[in-house]
Amino acid sequence: MSTSHSQASFSPDDVRLGKRLFARLWRLIKPYWARKACWKSWLILLFLLSSIFWGAYTGIVSSYKMKDMTNALVNHESHTFYWSLAFFIGLSLLSMLTTPIMQIAEAWLDADWRKWLTSHLINNYLARRTYYHIAVYGDLDNPDQRIQENVKPFVTSAASFPSQVVAGFVASASSLGTLMTMDVSMLIAVCIYGVVQCVVLFAINIPPIKQNMESQIAEADLRHGLLHVRENAEAIAFYHGEKQEQEQLAVRLWVAIKKQLKIAYYQAIVYFGAYNILAVVWTAMPFLVLGPKVLSGDMDLGTLNQATMLATMSLGAFRTLANFLPTISGAAPQAVRLAHIQERFAEMDEDAVNSSGHSIQITRGADHVRLHDVCLETPRGEQRLVQHLSLQLDAGQSLSIIGQTGVGKSSLLRAMSALWTRGSGTIEMPDGEECLFLPQRPYMTLSDLRTQIIYPSKQYHTDEELQRVMDHVCLPQLAEKYGGFDAVNDWGRVLSLGEQQRLAFARVIINEPRFVFLDEATSAVDFRTETALYKALAATGASFVSVGHRDTIIGFHTQVLEMKAKGEWELKRPEDIAPQRHS
Repeated sequence: MSTSHSQASFSPDDVRLGKRLFARLWRLIKPYWARKACWKSWLILLFLLSSIFWGAYTGIVSSYKMKDMTNALVNHESHTFYWSLAFFIGLSLLSMLTTPIMQIAEAWLDADWRKWLTSHLINNYLARRTYYHIAVYGDLDNPDQRIQENVKPFVTSAASFPSQVVAGFVASASSLGTLMTMDVSMLIAVCIYGVVQCVVLFAINIPPIKQNMESQIAEADLRHGLLHVRENAEAIAFYHGEKQEQEQLAVRLWVAIKKQLKIAYYQAIVYFGAYNILAVVWTAMPFLVLGPKVLSGDMDLGTLNQATMLATMSLGAFRTLANFLPTISGAAPQAVRLAHIQERFAEMDEDAVNSSGHSIQITRGADHVRLHDVCLETPRGEQRLVQHLSLQLDAGQSLSIIGQTGVGKSSLLRAMSALWTRGSGTIEMPDGEECLFLPQRPYMTLSDLRTQIIYPSKQYHTDEELQRVMDHVCLPQLAEKYGGFDAVNDWGRVLSLGEQQRLAFARVIINEPRFVFLDEATSAVDFRTETALYKALAATGASFVSVGHRDTIIGFHTQVLEMKAKGEWELKRPEDIAPQRHS
C-alpha cells in the first residue's frame, strides 16, 4: 500500500524553517487580531504583557533581597535577615497569585481564538462549495481532520508567543542590565553561553519540523484508512475483504509508528544530549567565573548569590527564547496543513476572477431552464462532454436525458447546479430556492426523521401532513417503524437506498420546488414504485429533468435529450424514442 497521495500533499518548502513558513503563520494569525470585535482579546494580551513585566520586576527585586538575606546570615544580622526574608516571601506569594490568573487568561484566549479560527475555516470551507471543489480534485487530504485536529495545537502554540518570546526578551534584558552593574565578567560569560545555547537549540530543532509534518501526514493517512473501512463496511463484508483491509491498515499503522519512533529517537539522542551538556556547563560556570573573586575577598557571598540568581534568570530567558523553536517546529505541521486549506480559498477566489472568460456563465432568476451554446468539460479539462448544446425547458415541461454510460448525462446536471462550470456558453436557471436536485444516493442529514423529510427547508409541518406525504411516496409505515417523526437515527445506515430515494421524493412534495433535477433518483426501486413516485412528482406541477438508464421513465417526460459520444446530442420526442428501445 503506497502513501504517495498523502506524501504529495506537501513540498520540501512546507517543512523548511524559512520565509514561507513565517508568511503562512502570519496569514493564519493576522485575521483574528485584525477583526473589529477583537478588543477583548487585545485587553487579555495587554494583561499578559503587563504580567510579564511584573514578573521581571519581581525577579530583580527578589535578587536584591536574596543578596541581603545571604549577607545578613554571614554577618549574623537577624533583624535584616528576617525582614528581607518576610519581604522575599511576600513578594513571591504576590507574584504566585498572578500565575493562575494568567493561566485563566491564556485559556480564555486559546478558546476564543480556536472558536473564531475554526468557524472562519468552516465558513470558507462551505462557502462557494469549496468542500465540493476539494472532493472533486482530491489533492487535499483530510480537510475535515485538518480543521478539527490542527486548529487547537496551532492556536495554543501561537498564543504562547507572549509568554515565551516577549517574556524571554524582557527577563533577559532586565537581568543582564542588573548583572552589568555587578560583574562584567559574569555578564560576558552568560551572554556567550546564552548565544551558544540558542545556536545549538536552533540547529537541533530544524529537523523536527519535517519529522512532525511527516508524522502528522502518516497519522492522517491511518485515520483515512480506518474511515474508509467504516464507510464501505457492507461492501467489504460482501467481498470478505477483511484480510486485505488488515494488510493495508497494518502498512499505514507501521508508517505512523516509524515516524513516531523517528521523533522519539531524535529527541532522546540529540535533545537530551544537548540539554544535559549545556546543563553541566552551566552548573560549573558560575563557580569558575565568580569563585576566585569570592576566595580573594573581592566579592561577598551575598553578591555571589545575587549574581548567580540573575545569571540563572538570564539563562532561563535565553532558554525560553531557544525553546520557542521547538514550539514553532511543533506548530509548523498544523500551520502548513491549515495554510493549505486557506490557500485553496484564495485560489478559488482568484480562479473566480480569472476564469470568467473560460467558464459557463450561469444566471439566476429566470422562469425557465435555458442552455445556449453550452460546451461542457470535466473540471480538469481532460474531456469535452457536450458540444454546443442549446435547449429550453419551460414551466410544465419535462426532459429525460438518456445515453450510454460515460457520455456526461449526470455532468450536465452538475453544470445546471453550477458545480461544474468549465467550458463556455450560458445557462439561465431559476433561483436556487426554486430548484431541488435529487442525486442517486440522497443526502441524509444528522437529525430526526422530520428534518429528513423537510430538508433543506426549516418550515414546520404537522405529523398528519408528513404522514400524507409518506403515503404518496410508498413509505406509509416508516415513521411508525422507527418511533415517529421526531426519532433520531443514523438514517443513511438504517434506511435502504430505495427507502432513501423515496424519502427524497417526499422532500419534493413538501418543499414544492418549481424545477426538480433527478440523477438516477429511482435506480433502487421497482417499476411499480417508480411509477407511483413519478406520478406524485407530476402531481406537484413542477417541471423536471431526469437522468436515467431505464426506458420506463421516458414516458413521464415531454422531451428527450439523447447524449452521444464526443459531445454530440439530439433532441427527440418520447414517442419516437420509447418504441425504438422496446423493439
